[in-house]
Order: sequence, then C-alpha cells, then structure tokens
Amino acid sequence: MNVTNIGALFGGESGLVRQILGLLRKRRIAAYVAIAPTAGSAWALSRYVAGC
Repeated sequence: MNVTNIGALFGGESGLVRQILGLLRKRRIAAYVAIAPTAGSAWALSRYVAGC
C-alpha cells in the first residue's frame, strides 16, 4: 500500500503502523507491518527478526 504523504494524518509513520496493527489485532488478524521507501524493503523489514 502506498502511504506517501499521509503519515501526518496519523501522528507520523509510527502512529500509522500502530493504528493498523491495533485494528488488525482487534480482529485477531496476525500481520507484519513496515513502512519503507520501496515495497521490497518494506517487505524485508516486516519479516526481519532480531537475532536471526
């Protein structure tokens, strides 16, 4: 999903991610979420696990 220039509406990019995850959790939907300059890097970041 392209979220260019809408971060300010949600308190920044981190606020947008928190809101998306909160809505998904309420519906008991597990998801990986990341915001990055490209779709490929967002995909990679969303699947990154520290220590692996």
